[in-house]
Amino acid sequence: MTDGVLLYPNINLTKPELVKEALLFYGKLYRIVPKGIIPNDCEEINVFNSEYGLIKNITPDQYAKQASEEFQKKIKPWSQSAAGFNVDLENRAHSRLHENKVYARLRDLMVENGLLIQKGKWLHGNDSLIYNYMLYLSIEISKRNQLSLMTDNQPAWISNEFMNYDGNFIEYLGDKTHIQISIYLKDYVPSNLASVSFDSIIKFREKHEQERRNFLNDYNRFQQKISLLTSKDVINDVIQDYKKSLVGSIEDYKKVCAFFTVRTFKGFKVVTVPVLSEVVDGLINLDPSVGIALKASGLIFGTLWGLMSWRRNTKEIRKSNPYSYLVCLEKHKFDDMKAQNSGLFEDMKEYVED
Repeated sequence: MTDGVLLYPNINLTKPELVKEALLFYGKLYRIVPKGIIPNDCEEINVFNSEYGLIKNITPDQYAKQASEEFQKKIKPWSQSAAGFNVDLENRAHSRLHENKVYARLRDLMVENGLLIQKGKWLHGNDSLIYNYMLYLSIEISKRNQLSLMTDNQPAWISNEFMNYDGNFIEYLGDKTHIQISIYLKDYVPSNLASVSFDSIIKFREKHEQERRNFLNDYNRFQQKISLLTSKDVINDVIQDYKKSLVGSIEDYKKVCAFFTVRTFKGFKVVTVPVLSEVVDGLINLDPSVGIALKASGLIFGTLWGLMSWRRNTKEIRKSNPYSYLVCLEKHKFDDMKAQNSGLFEDMKEYVED
């Protein structure tokens, strides 16, 4: 992956803490902005970006054709797989979408069939249709540019994960071959992040670039390693071997955060990986010595949802973008993670079943 992240789903950036968190770990930040649109960012972010230019706009023109054609193929099967994806044409709640974000062929088809109404350069139509298309476009742009995906919007992330796994969610135990595992990275950002200036963030990046890269790279390698495991008998050995490097990079990163005169940390970042069903039990019920070490470094595992792959091959069920993160910049206790995981599960259940 490149040293960049795509922030979604909004064009306008109004949360300085979210931008600061992203700047602590990624070299460049991106968002999807059609030509002719000027983002309406909050003043603090606008002043920062005017000076440093680290938040780049990606115009969707060159991606719209492929994304629109693929999305058109997915509408029917995904609508049948998840209630949350279903486009309810009787729903009178409408949104708008800029015409440049949709390839002309799909745009014309939607207009002809009354799914969208064109008013100038804006397409007005069903909330669900527009919202899900925008999330799918985010995935396509991130894949083609090797960008991580990041949001603090839980509903958007859940929809995004459904598409990331190509709708392979299933509720029946007997048909599961993989389980969606959540990996929580907890207490990893300075607790005083809101009061840290953007100028200080830039100075920190310049001084501690290597620690920043090591921290994120080790975390990414860790989650990829987990998704490749095929036997629960080797899980502890694999994690034991990797633990030292991972824990070391986390501790090194926290030490250099003394730059911000901070001693406490907050926030969690969650990513999901597909794991073979028979491996899950060994992963969640790690040897106590391993589990304690990982907990001390701020890592927690959970299970979310069943995934289906007829070939029982991890490659067949892997996410389109494995670096898709949900972040929460609040303070939580370790005991809260079980509730957080349960909350994500219930939201996914509602998205798929209700």
